[in-house]
Amino acid sequence: MYINIPTKKIAKILMLRALNTAINESAIAPFDVVQPSEFQATFASFEEIYTAYKFAKKDSETSRQKRDLLIRDIEKPVKKMAQYLKVKHRGNEKAIADWGFPINLGKRSGEIARNRKAENNILLYQQIVAKHTLDGENSILSNYNMTDFEAKMNTIVEIHNNCKQNRTLARIYSKQHLILLDDLMTMAKKIARNLRMREDMEPKDLEAFGFTVNDSYAGSKKANDEDPIEGLDVAS
Repeated sequence: MYINIPTKKIAKILMLRALNTAINESAIAPFDVVQPSEFQATFASFEEIYTAYKFAKKDSETSRQKRDLLIRDIEKPVKKMAQYLKVKHRGNEKAIADWGFPINLGKRSGEIARNRKAENNILLYQQIVAKHTLDGENSILSNYNMTDFEAKMNTIVEIHNNCKQNRTLARIYSKQHLILLDDLMTMAKKIARNLRMREDMEPKDLEAFGFTVNDSYAGSKKANDEDPIEGLDVAS
């Protein structure tokens, strides 16, 4: 009889949840290599952090998508502004840089060479608004709806910051929950070996604790297609 220990993340979590349920439902745990309370406490911490990780990751991705859609929309007037500034400052292309647009000089003087990353886009929008505000009534972009432009920019900044915050949280929670997952798998392997050595344990008893049991090593390898070496090959 061989006990297969999963190596894929989701399979690990499903096995650990089944094991935790079995421990909760057992009046007396049939193993002594791991304190049930230690496993339960670690598993509770894991579930809490894993849930936080999934929410932070999802919120970060949702914010990123919203931000990118808003950037796509605000880029329409930005492109028109760039063309307008090039016309107004023809022969004095350096003046366009005052509005935040990076200008190539030399053979292709006057060409606007932008970095399209979100951070760079936001810096450009902020510089456009700052220059327009500084120039006041003399701003050459007064014919554009700069109030609407600034409102859209502020929304983008807010969503972008939320995206970054959730992405940072997701990275923190990712590291934390993976550490706990490794700890839980170490405990689960000890429990599996301990249960396997009990003479009164049948395959169905082990499966009640979330473990997959195979009659042969070949079956264990097939069940664990990612890394068959991790299977607990304690032969009967």
